[in-house]
Amino acid sequence: MGHVSQLPLRREVRDIEALRQIREHQGFTQAELARRMGIDPSILRHVEAGRREPYPKFMKMASAILGVQERVLFGGEDAADN
Repeated sequence: MGHVSQLPLRREVRDIEALRQIREHQGFTQAELARRMGIDPSILRHVEAGRREPYPKFMKMASAILGVQERVLFGGEDAADN
């Protein structure tokens, strides 16, 4: 797993795009991250596609597993700013 601070994210990238970019940068597939989160992979697919809003527990689990603050994944902050 790489350091998130090395991942170039632009501020204008949609929040959900940040989730996908960080997940991929760290080498997680959707299925693997969903398994670690204890959720059905379809939930993660729908969140990343923008068809479903992430609920608070989802945001906490994803940020903990990916090792970033929730606001990086869901608040539009640059990963390099952390």
